[in-house]
Amino acid sequence: MKQNKVCIGLTGGIASGKSTVTQYLTEKGYPVVDADKIARHIVDVGKPALDEIVEAFGESYLNTDGSLNRKKLGELVFTDKESREILNNITHEKIFCEMLKEIEFLFSDHNIVFADVPLLFESKRTDYYDEIWLVYVTHEVQVNRLVARDKVSENFAKKQIAAQMSLEKKKQLADKVFNNDGGYEELYEKVEKSLEDLHKNIV
Repeated sequence: MKQNKVCIGLTGGIASGKSTVTQYLTEKGYPVVDADKIARHIVDVGKPALDEIVEAFGESYLNTDGSLNRKKLGELVFTDKESREILNNITHEKIFCEMLKEIEFLFSDHNIVFADVPLLFESKRTDYYDEIWLVYVTHEVQVNRLVARDKVSENFAKKQIAAQMSLEKKKQLADKVFNNDGGYEELYEKVEKSLEDLHKNIV
């Protein structure tokens, strides 16, 4: 069935290549709402989310200027599942609300809007999107790319990957899967084909 406005959720896993696809879409002129950028803004000084984080974790997670010490909090939630869930409960709803505002604004000038959401399935907000596109790599490729990109040990890379929902599980939930085990050109060709299909369903 044809639609006149379409929102595509774009997701992946750490070092899967999602940012590469986001950059490609942006260069092609498609608007992309970035959940990570919104996540950074909602914890600015003076924002309610920052107050809630301090209440939950303490003032030791602030810098001397009163801003959030992202590195310190990140280390905590990476190693502690309960803390990660507390943080997600504070931030996910606020991030989603800000994303909706931005998407609706972009719909005034665009028929297709993408939302780059790393934790799309984890946030359980899948119903909003008309389609969910996943950038996928095998576990071995994901580990190797993460080690090469961030200069971390293989053991640490595996722990980072394990902290997220597996790409194998996300693969089962996504509407379209772009296997990124190959090179950029192969990935771009797959994205182009999906963009063509998408435009066929726009009024």
